[in-house]
Amino acid sequence: MTSALVRKPFCFEEEREEELFNFDELAQDAANILGYRVLLNELPKRHKQAREEASRQKAMHDFAAAMKDTNIQPFSAKAVKKYKSRMARRATPLRTRVLAGAVEVISYIWSLCVLGVGAWLLAGLVCLCLPAITLPGWALATGYSSLAVGIIILICSAPFIDREVVYAEWHTIPIDEYPRPIPEYVLQTAVDLKKKCPATEFFIEVLQFQRRELDPFMVARDPNGNTHYLEVWDEPDFNKKRCC
Repeated sequence: MTSALVRKPFCFEEEREEELFNFDELAQDAANILGYRVLLNELPKRHKQAREEASRQKAMHDFAAAMKDTNIQPFSAKAVKKYKSRMARRATPLRTRVLAGAVEVISYIWSLCVLGVGAWLLAGLVCLCLPAITLPGWALATGYSSLAVGIIILICSAPFIDREVVYAEWHTIPIDEYPRPIPEYVLQTAVDLKKKCPATEFFIEVLQFQRRELDPFMVARDPNGNTHYLEVWDEPDFNKKRCC
């Protein structure tokens, strides 16, 4: 299973700066010459946004440099997505998946029966209002059959309708709230990156089913809000050291 997880070099494409007006000068001229002061009043907000954008860009440069300096290659996001989906299915017991499929089939058949009975009752109502019209034999047989099948399905499926179907799901936990041991090589990866780029946030993504926890990922979130899967453990195929 772990062979499906492949690493790829981290790539950072710097955002191109668009050519901007000199808003300070334009705002002042608009106020003095035209009497239009809206832009002038917006200058503090624009200055704050510019400072925040410059800070974010610097943080992204630091993150890219840290990834390069530490030679960290995250797992391919596409490969991780497929891997997580496959592992979630495998971690969910077969009986749970069968039960979920059975409930869906029962719901579908029940819906068809309800529609059949509804159509039968509507046709019967039309016959009552218009005595000249009578239902053919096949219509009566279909209506009675739908009603009988619907009642049987309702009785047989009653124990399962309200039964909660629990699937294995991936959960994201901030690293400072993760209660279980983390391998030293995984922590070293996070520490090295955090030292060089303090704006990086770290999380643990773990597959949970009831009380079981499987395949924890160390996940980094860069200043742009993008996630990068750096390490994974609790897999026999993985060496207990950083993989690059």
